Amino acid sequence: MTPVLLLDLCIALMNLLAQAPDYIYLDVHDYQ
Repeated sequence: MTPVLLLDLCIALMNLLAQAPDYIYLDVHDYQ
């Protein structure tokens, strides 16, 4: 994979994290 594709994937992941912080927060605390 090229660095550009990796960068695009990172941006996409950051966007998903920004859109669903509440779900991630709940998931993390459920496992602790």
